[in-house]
Amino acid sequence: MADAAVVTVTPPDAAGGPPAPAASATPVHLLVSVGAAGLSLGTLVWLVCTSTMAGPLPLLYAALIAFGVSSLVWAFVQFWYTDALALAMALATAGVLLVVGGTALLVYRFGTPADGLPLIGFVLCYAGLGWLVGWLRHQSGALAWGKWMLLAGAVVVLVAALTLPHAGRGGYLALVAVIGIAVLLVIPVGLNLASEGAMDAVTKVGLTTLPGPLAKITVRSAVVFGAGLTLAGAVIVAAEVAGHSWKVAALATLFALALMAAIVSDTHLDIAMVIAALALLAAAPPQEVLPAKLDPGVGQSALVALGDSYMSGEGAARFYAGTDDGGANECRRAPTAYAALAAGPGQRFDHVTFLACSGARTYNVIGSTNDSQARPQPGEGKTQVDQLLDIKAAHPSFRPRLVIVSVGGNDAGFATIGEACLAPGDCATQKRRFEELLPRVQRSLMATYASIEKALPGVPIVAVPYPQPIAAGSACNGLPLSKSERAFINEFVEKLDGVIRKAADDSGLYYMDTMQDALASAHRQLCDPENHGHPGIYPVTLASVSGLANQRFSPLKWTHDSLHPNALGHAALLATFDKWLADHPVSAPATKHAPSVEAPAPADPPCSFSTSGSSNCQTQTRAWELRQAVGLWPWGIAVLAGLIAVWLVSIAVLGLRRSFVLRSGGE
Repeated sequence: MADAAVVTVTPPDAAGGPPAPAASATPVHLLVSVGAAGLSLGTLVWLVCTSTMAGPLPLLYAALIAFGVSSLVWAFVQFWYTDALALAMALATAGVLLVVGGTALLVYRFGTPADGLPLIGFVLCYAGLGWLVGWLRHQSGALAWGKWMLLAGAVVVLVAALTLPHAGRGGYLALVAVIGIAVLLVIPVGLNLASEGAMDAVTKVGLTTLPGPLAKITVRSAVVFGAGLTLAGAVIVAAEVAGHSWKVAALATLFALALMAAIVSDTHLDIAMVIAALALLAAAPPQEVLPAKLDPGVGQSALVALGDSYMSGEGAARFYAGTDDGGANECRRAPTAYAALAAGPGQRFDHVTFLACSGARTYNVIGSTNDSQARPQPGEGKTQVDQLLDIKAAHPSFRPRLVIVSVGGNDAGFATIGEACLAPGDCATQKRRFEELLPRVQRSLMATYASIEKALPGVPIVAVPYPQPIAAGSACNGLPLSKSERAFINEFVEKLDGVIRKAADDSGLYYMDTMQDALASAHRQLCDPENHGHPGIYPVTLASVSGLANQRFSPLKWTHDSLHPNALGHAALLATFDKWLADHPVSAPATKHAPSVEAPAPADPPCSFSTSGSSNCQTQTRAWELRQAVGLWPWGIAVLAGLIAVWLVSIAVLGLRRSFVLRSGGE
């Protein structure tokens, strides 16, 4: 038996590499390792194939669970049989995966643009990189390379982050790509290489061990573990003192610990976590075939639905085929949209001419003969009014029973407000920029309403306001918005709806006043305790789009459902629509009122969503968001301290496991 204070084990190599394993793998160990690796790769193929197809979500979740379980099994096998697979086999596996993955990417780039090739190529290359890094960890000089890569990655992220607020659109995207490469590639690889040397340091021979039953634990390992826990606790306490929930901080710490442990352990779990997240986020959402009730220009009692995402059904789990193609048609018309649900057996309407399109502004709705600035949205070919005129030409007898239109929110920048309020800083400080747009929005609405009336003379038209999304005055721990930000959003929606009402009144349109409180009356607002965690509107959610891979895998496309009504929300909107129709049996256009006396036209607002460059409101708002993010550098230091803490804990725990193996070999 070895001495309690000093244990002789296989030393590190002369070049400073990690210690050699204590024993060779048995044939059983080798068989188990190969089987676990094969199972993990097989479920990976299943997950990738499922993600690239617009299949049922349960099948995707089943593939995700299978891949997660098999990855954990593979990690467990590696954890206990570190030497079961030879380094030569690891290098060969890395080479095969990189070659096959790179070939898939080259074929997509220069050959057949098959939709699944980019995901397949990226996943194989990323997995191959994981095997390559595992091989590099056992080479001399790995620690030095790791330190340099960590330093280079940190410098790149810092410089790019400081440059972002001053970059134009092209430079902005390039800098975001650089930050992504540094965060997802350079820093993790550097951390992997540096971790090997750090674990070697806490298990080095000749160190005094703890007494008694803890004789296999080195004092250095215990000190590192204690330091890590202390630092992690300090970060959690600091978060609580700063006014943030300690529960959130603790959960974030646990997640970081799991990710950091995966990186440190050399079990490829970090690779599996990234691949699983990418496959889930980039999964093509299911699509449905357009039903007969949505055939345009037909029906004895037809409804025409015009407008933007609140009418088209953005926020749904599935969309009609051809309307959720990134980079092509992104109207996202959904079968759960209340306009689509308003037609069918037992409903007031037998058909819906469904032209509403996510992202529409007034110049995407108005007829091209009524506005020289009118232009169609991508994939639509013509504006919504121009499409109506074509439908009338193809179906001369078509006379809809009612037109509903919901538009103006994008002209007023409501989506940009939501983005700003989810960013660091208080978005209420930017309200003047958006409120100054409202007079122009009103004029655009009146021109659009007149264009619709001209296209469908004698048909009643209803202007639909936007529902209040957030319960006023309620505590809201689950939404990352301050009290002042929630108040600003409610106030702005109220002002926007007031502008829509005035434009409708002056244009002689009906106004669906009850729609403003549709979510509130059904207890489907965010922050409403009465819905028991099932609001009718998404706070922040991630979902990809269909279409080309460069669109589906772009993070800029993953937040489109955020702050939009979901299926529960649209059910509440439908109930409000039905009740309003019951209380207002419209059969003819509304009575026109004398237009209110208009004040002199206000000066043009300082920004616009129809211009480009520095005068664009979204450009100005994103510059403000980036300045707020850069201003959070003290919190960045706290986060860095927390990551160092969980890294130290991971090094200590996994180094302890290595110490057990090495000391067992020496006893």
